[in-house]
Amino acid sequence: MIEQKLLDPTSVLKFHEYAHCEEPPVLEQYDLQRQALTSDWFQRFRATSHDGLSQVPTAVSQSGKLVPKFEKASDTAVSQDDSSSKTSAVGQRDQEHSEGSPNTAVGQTDLQSLQANHTDRASLWAPEDRLSTVAAEAEGARYKERYLRQLQFVFSRVQEHQHLQTKKGLVPLKACMNTRSKGKCKHGFPKQKNFRCRVICLGNYRQFKLRISGRRNSFGSIFGRRSREYQSGTVRSFGLAFGTNTHAQPNYRLPPNSVTHDPDCTAQCLSPVQRSEDKRTLRIICKLAQRAAREATGYFTGYTFKGQPVGKNMQKAAERSLQFFQSCLLYTSDAADE
Repeated sequence: MIEQKLLDPTSVLKFHEYAHCEEPPVLEQYDLQRQALTSDWFQRFRATSHDGLSQVPTAVSQSGKLVPKFEKASDTAVSQDDSSSKTSAVGQRDQEHSEGSPNTAVGQTDLQSLQANHTDRASLWAPEDRLSTVAAEAEGARYKERYLRQLQFVFSRVQEHQHLQTKKGLVPLKACMNTRSKGKCKHGFPKQKNFRCRVICLGNYRQFKLRISGRRNSFGSIFGRRSREYQSGTVRSFGLAFGTNTHAQPNYRLPPNSVTHDPDCTAQCLSPVQRSEDKRTLRIICKLAQRAAREATGYFTGYTFKGQPVGKNMQKAAERSLQFFQSCLLYTSDAADE
């Protein structure tokens, strides 16, 4: 289908990067705040400057307005107990956008003129208050910039995988320590940087420390772009929607061929000998995808209904109380007959 141009593999690659985005929304904001937020993470973000994680971002709550307003410096609440006079979470989140960005896409004068000359219901399709294409593009660029800044506020706090800093360097925490290989993270962090979306083949799997055999067979899987080693991948919109850590990773596979093959791979993956086994390769890809889907379904459904210690204790307590409940019913029925 790919070679006959019935299926565009780039669409599969783009969807993978959308559903499993491993890139920070705003790199300069990520790099600027990473060290400070790491120390705050070990304090469970107890400072009031992180309260924005439990509040609806203005990029979402005010998304229906033409030009969302930013909170002024005088409007931001200041904690009386905080000696450093930190602003409130909402104010800080918006300041990270309005003060931390060059704001070259749309000037402040243009924003004021847009807001003065149009209502919140103005759009390109409005019959009365219709926006021009230039004004709509300017407002859209401004909203996108605001959205990404507020998204990075969440991502820097909940999508950053944390390891403990020691004299020997970063060490995985006890919860993410690999029991089979001491000193290594069972989730694979720090992950290798990758600046191109690739399909794993026989020639590049060693470069990315992956397997092409066994239960964790990665043959034909998609290896997305990554410029930071500790960013956990997910759908970007989940960050503003939930404000907590999420993880989403599709398991689509593509057969390595002349269209999907990694251009940086130097192995002879597409040699005449290999191409003669294309049918066998396609069967392997289908089998791997089906097995991975089966194991993922079994894992998630099994984990959802997994009996927890608290649930077992509550069940035992209910069993003990039912005995007294039965005797109480018998006693009340005898009393009623009398």
